[in-house]
Amino acid sequence: MPAASSTTGLRLRALTPALAIFVVAALSSIPSNAAEPEAAALTVVDENGKSHGVSISDLAKLPRHTVTVADRDGVEQHYEGCYIGDVLSSAGVELGEPLRGDRLLLYATVEAADDYRVVFALAELDPARTKSPVLLADRCNGRTLSEKEGPLRLVAPAEEPRTRWVRQVQRVVIRSAKQ
Repeated sequence: MPAASSTTGLRLRALTPALAIFVVAALSSIPSNAAEPEAAALTVVDENGKSHGVSISDLAKLPRHTVTVADRDGVEQHYEGCYIGDVLSSAGVELGEPLRGDRLLLYATVEAADDYRVVFALAELDPARTKSPVLLADRCNGRTLSEKEGPLRLVAPAEEPRTRWVRQVQRVVIRSAKQ
């Protein structure tokens, strides 16, 4: 009997690589039901330095708004998206009632793909504190933003000149001016 079991062991060892190849091939042909996680379109870094990835589907779950503005040629443009304050809140940045005292020293640096950066006091981005909230747009005139503008663009409708309108927004970093 010992001879038979050692022969069987040899046969199993000889089949193992072939069996492994078969199993890998069979498993790779089975469609996966688990969707891969969506990449973050925007990163929000809160005042504690913690990064929060925000995907396009995350943005789609927030309340949507449309802002109509005239471009440089006077042609109306209809930007659609969500208020940047709502995006910040969804990433854990406290706005509204908690935004008082030393928290009024917080500011946001909005960063673009081309390293263009602008600064807003955090209170300026709180929709409850302004008559003209700042929009994080993902659509213009019913279409997704062009590659040159998007996928995300900051639209500050009350701004003239439009120096703090940011194309290709990638990151918002919250910091404190408190020394």
